[in-house]
Amino acid sequence: MGGFNDLYKQLLEDFTAPTDTKRPVKVRPRGKYGTINPQLNEPHSTKSISGFKGQPGGKQHTLKFLLPGDKEDITKGITTRWQDGDIDISLIDVLKYLEKEPVINIKPEKLKHALIKVKRDPARVQAADLNYPLVVTKVNGKFKKILDGQHRLVKAITNKEPTVKIKVLDINSAPDDYKEMFS
Repeated sequence: MGGFNDLYKQLLEDFTAPTDTKRPVKVRPRGKYGTINPQLNEPHSTKSISGFKGQPGGKQHTLKFLLPGDKEDITKGITTRWQDGDIDISLIDVLKYLEKEPVINIKPEKLKHALIKVKRDPARVQAADLNYPLVVTKVNGKFKKILDGQHRLVKAITNKEPTVKIKVLDINSAPDDYKEMFS
């Protein structure tokens, strides 16, 4: 079942753009806390509404790519980032780290407690593709956070799907930056 890993590798290739050294680079001023917003440039809590340490607004950009067997582009947010101080982890970093981890099928209700409590666009929920695994953290044997796949989980619960695919990021054995960011 190399489909997920093949798609992941294709995404990395598509995401790498050639560097144009002749073009001037526009540098935006950034303050001590990584923003030009003066209100946020003072010491402040890095806890966001979603509960992830330092997440500055969730999905920042959108990447369009062709899914195997599809005839048109499907929009997928793949550039989620978590930032806190010197730590900067992208969803692509996490997927690369989990590349060799198996995809597990689990009952959606076992992850319901990890959903972020926000209103979701029903159309976006129903458009979520359940073929892609959720990325879920596990601490001391318990599922804690959904790093990627909130809409997919809501769709699976709403549609009474028997299982949902997940990849598990075990925080106990993860790199120190992951432990600090996602614990």
